[in-house]
Amino acid sequence: MSEDREAERSEGAPEEMQMEGSPQAASGADVDVEALQAEVAQLRQQTEEHERAARARQHRGRNWAVGLLIVLGLLLLAVGNVTFWLRGTILNTDRWVAAVGPLSRNETVANAVSIYVVDSLFEAGNVDQLIQEALPSEYSFLSGMLTGAVQNLSQETVTKLVQSDQFNAVWVALNRAAHQAIIGVLRGKGDLLYLKDGKLTLDLSDLFGFVSSSFNLGNVPALQGLQTQFVLLESQQVAALQGALAMIDTVGLLFPFLALGALFLAWLLSLWRRRTVMWIGIGVAVTMTLSLLVFLLTQPVVLASVVDPFARLLAGEIWKVVISGLYIQTLIVLVIGLLLVGGAALFGPSSTAVAIRTDVSHGWSKLRGR
Repeated sequence: MSEDREAERSEGAPEEMQMEGSPQAASGADVDVEALQAEVAQLRQQTEEHERAARARQHRGRNWAVGLLIVLGLLLLAVGNVTFWLRGTILNTDRWVAAVGPLSRNETVANAVSIYVVDSLFEAGNVDQLIQEALPSEYSFLSGMLTGAVQNLSQETVTKLVQSDQFNAVWVALNRAAHQAIIGVLRGKGDLLYLKDGKLTLDLSDLFGFVSSSFNLGNVPALQGLQTQFVLLESQQVAALQGALAMIDTVGLLFPFLALGALFLAWLLSLWRRRTVMWIGIGVAVTMTLSLLVFLLTQPVVLASVVDPFARLLAGEIWKVVISGLYIQTLIVLVIGLLLVGGAALFGPSSTAVAIRTDVSHGWSKLRGR
């Protein structure tokens, strides 16, 4: 019996070993490995897709932030360009006088002033009638010709007077005094006349106090409750103008710096900084071009609101000399924007940019070699 069992075992063992090493068992193991590899590859692909989606969301968020910062910076730049000019020219007495001071020597202004002054004097003095009365009756027909000749001579004399150094000194002094008074009133800093909350107020407190102390009237009951402040004008538009002036005084100079800060932050956040510099340059150039168009369209609208022809002509000449500084300032910023665009393109990967950089490098090397 034992011999039979051993024989069965010896016969069955090779059979089992044969089964284990058979092709069917090997193929099953290969299938398991391939399934595991496919599952790992699928997981790796899903992970990569999630990472790409996360990076895309991050990039979209950054792109939106960069775009918003650029738009904000350009808006601040447009406002800051005007407020910087207002603070430096319109609200600065010295620069205002430096701009309008030479106008008295301007031929157009001098002729307009002489015509206005002489015509007003001849009309008020009734010069034509006086000449008619002075002439004998048989020569009365000459009154019109004589009046015209005298008027032309007077205008030439007044024109020369207006263009003289003596009149220019008076013109500069009047502009300085008027500018200081107007800006002082708008800022509410006047003593006798000041503007506050849209109310133009005449304050005679100091005058009444001086008279009262001079005549020892301080104890008179009837004078103690006397009104000494009088509102001459109250306007919401004036209040808005005063508020705008206060805003320009306090934060007007900050707008250009805030604009530069927003644009610089956009450049820092950007993942494609060269392109961002190019877009900033394009935005600056477009913004300044639109600003120039607005300035050009504003001039006729403002001058059309001036009814008197003489005042309109004088305002037009003042506008030209005063706003010329704003035009120059805007053009400088526009050129800076174009330089940013050109610089970003020059450092780009295009064949033209590479060729230019190579030529510049070779030229610089030759210069250094000399």
